[in-house]
Amino acid sequence: TRSSRRCSRPLTAHAPRGGKMAAPVDLELKKAFSELQAKVMDTQQKVKLADIQIEQLSKTKKHAHLTDTEVMMLVDETRMYEGVGRM
Repeated sequence: TRSSRRCSRPLTAHAPRGGKMAAPVDLELKKAFSELQAKVMDTQQKVKLADIQIEQLSKTKKHAHLTDTEVMMLVDETRMYEGVGRM
């Protein structure tokens, strides 16, 4: 059918032949594209930050698990102290 065919040419808005000014559609597309680019960059930054946080939390979890394993292997009579403050 005729309505199911797709055009092989991209749809673009052209400036008038005099070259005076870009079409309003073209300006809207440029604005929308720049806004989309800004959103993409913002999202990429957020993903990188989330990846860094995941990595840090994974290290903390691993450290806590190793500490728990070591403490569980000690006999009940073993004296242990919990650190407080900075060293």
